[in-house]
Amino acid sequence: MHSVHHIWFFKTALFKKVLPTLQMAAFLVMASGVGGCGDGGVPGDGGLTIPQLVEPLHDSDTPDAVLFSWEEATTVRYHIQIAEDQHFSRLLIDELTGYRSFFPARDLPMDAHLFWRVRSESDTKASSWSTARSFHVVSHAHPPAAPRLTVPDDGTLDLERSVRLEWTPVPDAYSYHLVVTIDEDMYLFQADLENLPDPFFELEGLIFTYPYWWKVRALGPAGYSEWSPVWIFWVTDGD
Repeated sequence: MHSVHHIWFFKTALFKKVLPTLQMAAFLVMASGVGGCGDGGVPGDGGLTIPQLVEPLHDSDTPDAVLFSWEEATTVRYHIQIAEDQHFSRLLIDELTGYRSFFPARDLPMDAHLFWRVRSESDTKASSWSTARSFHVVSHAHPPAAPRLTVPDDGTLDLERSVRLEWTPVPDAYSYHLVVTIDEDMYLFQADLENLPDPFFELEGLIFTYPYWWKVRALGPAGYSEWSPVWIFWVTDGD
């Protein structure tokens, strides 16, 4: 009985001594990313998501101004590269885009066969690069069309101090520039807002009995559109 007890005590002590080593080995295997996922919007190196490219499509024809886009991921920022070769040794663009899951590039070389890729980055690590895509620059780009104002109707009276302004979305535009003034010559700004992602804006804190003039233009890869026609509305105290 004494011998069996001694053997049991020895095995227990040995297991307690070896267990931390086994736990550390398991942790290192998990941290190394063994068995991790590849491209396609899934976790990659360091736990950061490898971006999944959206536009332009692989081997597509594009103008010389392009809006590159990819699926959003939980990340700190994105890093895009555009190159003249598939090995990315001759870079045309090497930029951080911040949180934005798109990047506008203009003045790309005509008749060029180019390549692009994106990765996720934090302050201390980066994912693997996405699978690269190629595209062909075959035409000159043009700015987008001007937006068409829709709400409120031109000349609307008796609006409240909060007004929702709306306009038509513009194809190939990725943001809008809204200007609202209290003078017809558009010099006395109530609002001058760029980089609006949506074709609407809620304007608040307006002054009773004032007329307001407003206009919008769209921003695309090739630059700004013309301004929309100027519309007017009145904010009137209903009392």
